[in-house]
Amino acid sequence: MKYFFILFFFLSFSIAFAQKSKINFAEIKKEVQDSTSKYYHERLVFRFQYDPNILDSLEIKNLYYGKFYSKSKNALLLSEKADFIDSFKKNNTENTLALGKTLLVKDPTDLEVLALLLRVYSKENADDADFGLRATQLKRLLQNIIQYREEDGKNDIFTVMSIADEYVLAGFLNIDLRQYKRTSKANKNSISDIWKNGRKKITFVVIQDY
Repeated sequence: MKYFFILFFFLSFSIAFAQKSKINFAEIKKEVQDSTSKYYHERLVFRFQYDPNILDSLEIKNLYYGKFYSKSKNALLLSEKADFIDSFKKNNTENTLALGKTLLVKDPTDLEVLALLLRVYSKENADDADFGLRATQLKRLLQNIIQYREEDGKNDIFTVMSIADEYVLAGFLNIDLRQYKRTSKANKNSISDIWKNGRKKITFVVIQDY
């Protein structure tokens, strides 16, 4: 569990000091589909799976926000993800770890899979070498989302690639969305989930796979 305290420290640091920048999806699409580009998605995936620390912030940005433009974007089957979630709920440690690793080969940026695997490792296999790798991968991805957040007054706006990512990020920001009321607004290529609790407000822009 000690690793999680270190993880939270770095995330808190990122929230306070990260530089903010716009996300240009048209530019990301161009870069991640160009096999000669530094940001070619398949190349980023390979390097991220090996060692997430060798990627700089722009590479992490293109890796995460470029996932829908990847050639392998349709490789992840919903049935496989459902089996993984079911195995986790049944506390089937060995099967959960095996299914999770398979899913991350296809999509190493799935925050929900990474977060659930870390919960399993922290309870059963904290000394496993894979634990540190998955924790670092999750940390880098969450830092990336936080870095590219926008502000509208006192409202932080985070751009994520799935509803599950929205909940994982909220959890790591220590925000209990069960205490908030949500309203959703459809945009051209995304859905804005606006959460309010009194004067507190946070928005997640969930990008649609198009």
